[in-house]
Amino acid sequence: MLADKPAIIEPADLPRLDAALTLANERRLVLADMMIGRHNTLVQLLQALRSDPEVFGDPVPGTRDEPGVVLSGVHYLRKVVAGLPNPRPAWYFDITEQGEGLADTGVHLADRVHETLFPEQPLDWQRDIEILAASRWLPW
Repeated sequence: MLADKPAIIEPADLPRLDAALTLANERRLVLADMMIGRHNTLVQLLQALRSDPEVFGDPVPGTRDEPGVVLSGVHYLRKVVAGLPNPRPAWYFDITEQGEGLADTGVHLADRVHETLFPEQPLDWQRDIEILAASRWLPW
C-alpha cells in the first residue's frame, strides 16, 4: 500500500501506528512515509555538509528561550507542480480526514531537523518527543 501523510491524525493513535511498525518489522515489510524531499539534491548536499564537523560543527541542545534549531516554511493552498496547477481535493480541507496544519506542513520541518541532525538515530516518540508549548485555532 502507498499512502500519503498523515498516517494518523490523533495522538491517541500513536500506539496503533507503533504496533503497525512493529508488525511490519517482524514480517520484514516496509512501512514508511513518502516524504520524497528527503532524497532530493539539496538534502543530499545538506547531509554531506552536516557530516563534516569542520563545516557544520556539533548540534547545540538549545533551550525553550533559545532553541538550538529554528525552521519555518510556507505551504501554499494553490500548489503548482511541473508548471501546472495541482488543485487540492475537498478532503484536504477536512481535518477529520487530513488532520490539521501540523500533519501536512510542520511535519516536514520536524522531519528535516531529525534527518539532518541525527540521521542514524531512530526517533522514539515515547521517549524523544516533548511538546513544550502549542497554539491551535479552531477552523470554525
